[in-house]
Amino acid sequence: MFKEKENVIKNAMLLFDALIVSLAFFPSYFIWQKYYTFYKGSFMLSIEAIEPPLSSIGVYIVVLFFVVPLWCILLYLNGAYYDWRTRNLLEILWIVTKSAFFTILASGTIIYLFRLEFVNRLFFVIFLMISSILIIVGKIVIFSFMHAIRRKGYNFRRILIVGTGRRAFKTIRNGVLR
Repeated sequence: MFKEKENVIKNAMLLFDALIVSLAFFPSYFIWQKYYTFYKGSFMLSIEAIEPPLSSIGVYIVVLFFVVPLWCILLYLNGAYYDWRTRNLLEILWIVTKSAFFTILASGTIIYLFRLEFVNRLFFVIFLMISSILIIVGKIVIFSFMHAIRRKGYNFRRILIVGTGRRAFKTIRNGVLR
C-alpha cells in the first residue's frame, strides 16, 4: 500500500516537473524575441551583433524534445522524487541546483555535438534559467504543502519498535518517527 502511494506521488511529481519545463519554453521564447526587438536600435552595439535571424517557435520546439527528458532524468538521478518526509528544504534545493547544473552541461553538449546551430545561446540560457526558477518554486510549494499536511496529522507511517538496543535508538534518532 505504501509503495503504491509513493509511486503515484513520484509519477505525479515527475509529470509536474515535465509540465513546468515545457511551459517555461514559451515565456523564454517570448523574452528572447522581445530582448532583440527592444535592443534593435541600441547605440552601444551594431545591429548585426545583436540581431540573430529570429527563427519561428516551431524550430525551437526541438529543444524541448531533449531538455524535458533530460531535466526529469537528472532530477530522478539526484533523488528529487524520493521520500520527502525526512528531508529539509535546503536538501531539495540542492538537488534542483545540481540537476540544473548538469542539465545545462548536458544540453550544451548535445547542442554542440549535434550542431544545432539554430539554437541561440541567449534563448537557451533564458530557457534554462526560467526552468530552474520555476522548478525551484514548484518544489517549494510542494514541500510546503506536504509539510502542512504532516502538521495536521496526515501522511505519517506508524511503526512499532521492538527492542531497546542501538538499532532502536538509531531509528528513533534518525527521525523515522517524525
